[in-house]
Amino acid sequence: MVARRSDSSDARPSRITFEQRDRLRAATLAGIKRILAAASALHKSAMLDPDRTSGDLLVMAAGLYTYAFEEYGKLLLIEDLEKEGNGVLIPHALFHSHDLKFKKAEKEIPEEFRTLRRPLFNRAKLNQLYDMDLQGATFPGRMLSFYADIDSNGNPTQPPTPDPKFLERAIEYLRLAVAKWEGRNGNDISNF
Repeated sequence: MVARRSDSSDARPSRITFEQRDRLRAATLAGIKRILAAASALHKSAMLDPDRTSGDLLVMAAGLYTYAFEEYGKLLLIEDLEKEGNGVLIPHALFHSHDLKFKKAEKEIPEEFRTLRRPLFNRAKLNQLYDMDLQGATFPGRMLSFYADIDSNGNPTQPPTPDPKFLERAIEYLRLAVAKWEGRNGNDISNF
């Protein structure tokens, strides 16, 4: 049975074979590597010409980093899938719950390596100002990087520019965490 994409009204888990699970794992791993490479390239471009568009490039790189961070959480969750007979069960939340994936990744990546912005003032006040946590790898922070929105007063939101050093450190740490995971799990994605 092939996993099917279900809508929010159908939260039953799908069952896939071990081979399908391994292909899903390889595809997720390859995607994380591509996203991190793109985030790193944007970061490097921003550092080459810091006066021109570096703020915009850093915001986009931070958005990509948080996307890779969430996918890393999904990769870790794939390893935890419940075995049933000759396959595994894929819970609906694995693909539809951003919080679940972020929380899983947060357990593996220390906060100091997922902080993207230097606090300008009290963190609680910053979070209250934006009504979300924007200093680290978060889904709301990623959304603000890619989408125009309005705040509670009807004003357009402006994503805060990440600190280049914090962002570079976060990207590299996640790249190392992914490589470590890959080494532990003996994955070879060269045939993917």
